[in-house]
Amino acid sequence: MSLRSLRKWQMIMQQYTTTNTDLQNDLLNAFDARGGLGFFGGNAQRMDKQSDIFRQLSFLIFSTKQIKTENTLDPLLKKMADSFKATEKEPTFVISLFLLSRILMLRLGSRKLAEALKRLWPHLQAELVAVFDPLEQRKPEELKSLRKEAIKVVELMSQLNIDEFQIN
Repeated sequence: MSLRSLRKWQMIMQQYTTTNTDLQNDLLNAFDARGGLGFFGGNAQRMDKQSDIFRQLSFLIFSTKQIKTENTLDPLLKKMADSFKATEKEPTFVISLFLLSRILMLRLGSRKLAEALKRLWPHLQAELVAVFDPLEQRKPEELKSLRKEAIKVVELMSQLNIDEFQIN
């Protein structure tokens, strides 16, 4: 997507979210819903759906000028923490979690970010360690994209001088 297209979509989303304030709640509610997967929907299909929802939430949060997550930040962080805790995760799912983490770091104010990271950091740190674990049994191309996304998270945390990330 070009930078010009991204800006146009941001303007569209800003206008849309001013009239439809429940969009983020709807996405969070759809996260747990089994709609469209049917009775025999597998774990991979469920994770693909949840991965799509995390990417949609990332774009929604990125597109709004000011985060309107006062009421939805806690449920979002809970879903993210629970997702990091899951034992079997698809690479696309982890990548979308890293993306949402980066977007939150960019959009939250310093006080809100500090509060959010208190809840999210242990799980995010464990996932970062797991991605860089040399014993990780994944396909080389999956491992490469996971590590690339993990490096983006580490780089952003380093640039933002986040206390939890600094060596004391």
